Amino acid sequence: MQRSLFPALLFYSSLLLFSPGTVQAEGITPYAPLPVDSDGRAVKLTLEQIIKFVLEHNISVRLDKYDIVKSDTAERKENSKYAPVVGGGISASRSVSNRTRSSIFQGTDQSKNKNYLYVEKAFSSGTFLRVEGSDVREDSNAGKETLTQTSAFAGLSRPPQHTGSVAVTLQQEFVKNAFGYSQRRIDQMARNNAAMQRQSLTQKLSQLVVETMVDYWQLSTAEWNVKTATMLLENVRNIRNVTINKRTLGLAEYFEVQQWDALAAQSESSLKQAVLQRDQLRRNLLRVMNLSPETRLTGATELREELPPGVNLERDVELAMENRPDLKNLELQMRNSRMQLEIAENNRQPSVTLGGTYASRDYGRHGNTAFNQVGTNRYPEYQVELKASYPLWDEGNRVDARNARIDLRKSKLEEDLLRRQVADEVRSAIDEMNTSHSILANARRALDRNENYYQGLLYRYGQGRFTAVALKNALDAVAQSRNYLAEALIQFNISLVRYDLARNMVWKRYNIDIDKVIGELQGSVSD
Repeated sequence: MQRSLFPALLFYSSLLLFSPGTVQAEGITPYAPLPVDSDGRAVKLTLEQIIKFVLEHNISVRLDKYDIVKSDTAERKENSKYAPVVGGGISASRSVSNRTRSSIFQGTDQSKNKNYLYVEKAFSSGTFLRVEGSDVREDSNAGKETLTQTSAFAGLSRPPQHTGSVAVTLQQEFVKNAFGYSQRRIDQMARNNAAMQRQSLTQKLSQLVVETMVDYWQLSTAEWNVKTATMLLENVRNIRNVTINKRTLGLAEYFEVQQWDALAAQSESSLKQAVLQRDQLRRNLLRVMNLSPETRLTGATELREELPPGVNLERDVELAMENRPDLKNLELQMRNSRMQLEIAENNRQPSVTLGGTYASRDYGRHGNTAFNQVGTNRYPEYQVELKASYPLWDEGNRVDARNARIDLRKSKLEEDLLRRQVADEVRSAIDEMNTSHSILANARRALDRNENYYQGLLYRYGQGRFTAVALKNALDAVAQSRNYLAEALIQFNISLVRYDLARNMVWKRYNIDIDKVIGELQGSVSD
């Protein structure tokens, strides 16, 4: 009995361990909470609320925040070359030689030990500074050997001597990268690259927001299609009932009832298809907003039906030229190309470095007494050095200069092309907006006419004046007009958003401080 229970317990335990709920709780980002009213029902979100919700909870935005945090990588790595360096060390050496005449004075066994500690720093101006403190201990067996201890050279014998020193070294480049000529440009290029990444993120977020708004409106269209399909099914059933009544009066045939039964089945299939499409669009939107798939989100929101005031092509094109992130990035790219050319030209110059070292020393029997007179400069030591070098036949620098000139020319051509493209996008956005508004007016007028025609036809059909085919065509026309009006209304609002996107005015339209949003994204991840 116990053996038969063990496999069953193992099976149910595995189900509990590997159930989807457990995997979701441990491996998937938690869903965002949807605002609810006092009764706990999901509230209808405005477009401004949707945008803020996406920027705060969208998983793609969360991924982008890591990239924006890393945008200063090049600049910080470049600046790391100028971090102060603290170091030190111990060295020891010993030299043993044969006896010669000079060994009487120097000894045949010499030793030297050095302890040192330093702080050094390179500056972006091409300056190098080093401060070092050292203690050198020197000892030899001069005058200590057996042959010399009883001779006149026994006086050469001395105890070990310590030399304490504090030295300052300063170097400066005067031609290549003179006073940081190239380094200032390298630092600025790194900052420009970080700014370009921020601008690219701004544009990416704008496109994400617009896509979310379009998805939200498409969900509204899908819900409208469900309502239309439901209305069409109810009307078909109503007409079928009217046809059944007419048959009892001898005004209709049995095959006419069968025809409306078939139309009712088709309408039920259309309704199921509309519901399926709505649910798919809802799931896509819930994924973008990082909401639970079970959330009953509705696409109902405010839709604009009027053209924005003050549309002016020249002013809008000028506004787009000032605000578009892609144009700003291209301008920064051109600046980087110019600075890259300046750096390449500067690298072809000779390197001339002037440097020097000043040290103040003192001597003592022990290490702790070898620094007593260092502060008085009693035993100074000076060293000055002028170095010059020039690369001969350096093809690398020539190629860098050539490539920088080519990149600059390419950037100018790309700027001309992009400016024309931006102007065309603004023109197309205005044309699409005007056309969509005209189509919306026609769709509203067509729906009004078709509904009046259908109501009149339905009344006369009950009196036997019109055929079922005419009534069915009128009903189809009403359904098509409803769908056409919903699509026209959504398309008009999409054209309004694209008009704002072409001018990069989406954030201003919905009162979003995108710089603040990006700053919060950057600050939400620590180093």
